[in-house]
Amino acid sequence: GWTARLPSIIDELKAVPNLEGVDLEGIGERVQRLAKVVGRRAHPFAPGVGESEYYRQYRTFIHGDPKQANIFLRRNGGGGMDVGLIDFQWSGFGLAATDVAHNIAASLHGSCLSKEEELLDHYYASLSEALVEFGAASSKADVEERVFPRSIFQSQYDTAMMDICRMVFAYAWARLKLETEPTAASLNRNSYNKSIENVLWLVSRCSALLEKREDEWLE
Repeated sequence: GWTARLPSIIDELKAVPNLEGVDLEGIGERVQRLAKVVGRRAHPFAPGVGESEYYRQYRTFIHGDPKQANIFLRRNGGGGMDVGLIDFQWSGFGLAATDVAHNIAASLHGSCLSKEEELLDHYYASLSEALVEFGAASSKADVEERVFPRSIFQSQYDTAMMDICRMVFAYAWARLKLETEPTAASLNRNSYNKSIENVLWLVSRCSALLEKREDEWLE
């Protein structure tokens, strides 16, 4: 999939500062070597995976497909926002970080991608508050120290984002159709299938994750 798609985006990729000096043609092969391990770790409760015991304490009921077309937002009278979700076809037990990675990779406008770390911090802070509120932790410090450390969340998120790259490069990009302006026809398509800005960001994140964790994953 990477080999088939690369010629159509290689000029744009070569212009990305974060990809200067990167062997672009080799990215696909490197992701393929990691495909099985990141697949197992991003989806540890799938039948026959065998990773579930290690991850059991982090098991979460997740949506499974939190793309923008499945999320509805409405301003309420109190100055806040009501949120509604549809399409629970892929719902089940999984890791929260896997849903978060999917949402960021599939749903964000390109202008928001530079705020990835801020978004992760906001999510973690909100999750910590909820874990305390509903009795899963005694305090935010307890969340960080025992229940779900921020470093564990980051590690699971990194793995999930690499798993997204595996899926996108091998499967989703068969439907890649870049557009300069949003259209009604593309409303249901994920951002990595229609926005060059999101495409370039995903490849850059993939390259950075390979440099950061490839050796660890291969072990």
